[in-house]
Amino acid sequence: MSPTDRLAWQGFRSWWKTPDVIGTCDASARLNKAVRKRSVRKKTVREKKVREKTMREKSMGEKRVRKKSVHKKSVRQQVLRWAPWNYRFWREIARWCYLQSLHNPAVVSAQEHFPASAELHQAYAAIRQETLEVALSGRLPANHEIMEQQRTLYEFDRKAWGMLPLRGYGYDYPANQALIPTLQSFLARHRDVVSAAVSLFPPGKVLRPHKGPFKGVWRFHLPLYVDDLGQGRTSCELLIDGTTYYLNEGEGFLWDDTFLHSAVNRSDQPRVVLLFDVFRRDQPFWLVGMSWLFLGIAQIWQHLQNMRERALLKTAAS
Repeated sequence: MSPTDRLAWQGFRSWWKTPDVIGTCDASARLNKAVRKRSVRKKTVREKKVREKTMREKSMGEKRVRKKSVHKKSVRQQVLRWAPWNYRFWREIARWCYLQSLHNPAVVSAQEHFPASAELHQAYAAIRQETLEVALSGRLPANHEIMEQQRTLYEFDRKAWGMLPLRGYGYDYPANQALIPTLQSFLARHRDVVSAAVSLFPPGKVLRPHKGPFKGVWRFHLPLYVDDLGQGRTSCELLIDGTTYYLNEGEGFLWDDTFLHSAVNRSDQPRVVLLFDVFRRDQPFWLVGMSWLFLGIAQIWQHLQNMRERALLKTAAS
């Protein structure tokens, strides 16, 4: 290297080591590193978005398939629920026929439409004592266990509604009637009382809004064991056609259960009520024949379903 070149090289090295140049190089390196990181981050974000989009499309596809499957299933269930071989089909036809001919308020006078209720009030003390010995024994079968069609009323709050049928649409339950002799005697004298049952609502039980299936009868409530909640409220609470009623022990109450209604026991004690269905005498002649046909079919159905065995008291061990 010539002396001139050696001097030029030393001058270049001196310039290179100055702080300004070193700082510029470090800044350039940091910038390049930041650019590379940003590029990698953008790539990662793009890949993540692609994955999320793929998963979203897959999920939406599964939802569409599931929704389509549920729709098909619900349509199939509706067909099965409302086909002519299901009781709902005939229930709605019968309900329509009665609605065309019978026009009445939701609550009616027991003295006028069920004069035999006076006998129940006269024997109330004996009926209450005999019934409560059975009802509060903890052996009443659940309503949905006796009649599978009542399961939806149980599944609403998963609290069993205790029920002891004594007569169902003219079909007697002799073993259950024998447990309450005073009521057994009353039912033997009054065949127009086509249904009778002991009903037990556990604490907190809610009976969802629904309508009764048969307008050819009046429903009569006779409360036996009811908790007073104060301010005129009791544990026997009924909401009928938008109006709330609180029933007290020994007070009879006659109404049409084909109106939308619900019930609730807001106390911490069970609620025991006697339920009766009374054949309506105000029906036109052509509906009377239809009502007796309906009752006859209901009796045959109960016999075929072996309802007497299913409605017996539970054994003490169970």
